[in-house]
Amino acid sequence: MKLKLNIQHILILGAFVFGLIGQYGFTQTATKTLRVLFIGNSYTYYHSMPQLFKAMAINRFSDDQFEVKFIGGGGVTLKQHWEENLALQATKTGRWDYVVLQEQSMLGSAVIEDGRSYVGRPDQFFKYARMFVKAIKQQGAEPVFYMTWSRKNSRDQQKYLTYAYMTIAKELNSKIAPVGLVWDKVKGNSDVNLYEKDGSHPSVSGSYLAATTLFATIFDTAPTGVPGYLEGYEILRGGKVAKEKSTLCNLPRTTVKMIQDSVVVVFKKAQENGGYLEIEKAVSDKEPSRFSVIFMYVRNARSQAVIFIIIIVILLITKVSKKEDS
Repeated sequence: MKLKLNIQHILILGAFVFGLIGQYGFTQTATKTLRVLFIGNSYTYYHSMPQLFKAMAINRFSDDQFEVKFIGGGGVTLKQHWEENLALQATKTGRWDYVVLQEQSMLGSAVIEDGRSYVGRPDQFFKYARMFVKAIKQQGAEPVFYMTWSRKNSRDQQKYLTYAYMTIAKELNSKIAPVGLVWDKVKGNSDVNLYEKDGSHPSVSGSYLAATTLFATIFDTAPTGVPGYLEGYEILRGGKVAKEKSTLCNLPRTTVKMIQDSVVVVFKKAQENGGYLEIEKAVSDKEPSRFSVIFMYVRNARSQAVIFIIIIVILLITKVSKKEDS
């Protein structure tokens, strides 16, 4: 006896088979992959902070996959990132869920006075932040502002950084990771050193604090329970990632708890205000001198060739001046 099957029979049979598969647990759930792009400079890549963030995510959400990428170099501003176009192109090709934006530590416009650096006006930061956020949202990703911290001996400058980041994040309806505020809360404790010897860059504890704050911001959850020992792939000079895993941090429990508790306190305050803190306007009234402009240009030069050319020009000018004097 021959069995004749029409399309209707095949569909019914298929539904029956898939029902059995589901009933006996043979279904394979799709693994979610979260992709985060970090755009910044040494305040981001010190101690492989993006990889610390990834290790935290893997520890908490072991069933999911995570991809992180860093683009940047020492002292790079958002303006330079935009003009070089590498970061902008990365936002278009990576199918990112989140793009973290970190401006240069003095908002890209430091003022040099009496041998000290002061946070400049936020105008340039605002301009390029708006441009980046527009481009990021066009690609379907969500921008996250990474608020930085004041220098070790210039605690009063945090108010300028806080105002700048909170203002632009609120204007653009974007997430903000208030790293600088958590940093300010922890740095008063003498048992935790957040700075490297230069009093500017983050120590391992400082980078852990930044990663923890970003973790809480992106996943909208308390970081409590994330361990102080994490392994991952170290970010090498130039943004390349090591091929083998290594220990990224191994912090005391007391340090970890203090950082995590401080993150929770700052976030609770922000949540009471719709994710943003109400702050007083704080814009530096210091204008950059000619020396400040030259200093920032040289510091942010993206290659030794540029610095070399500047030195040659200075030497030539000096030589011509001496000839004229003689």
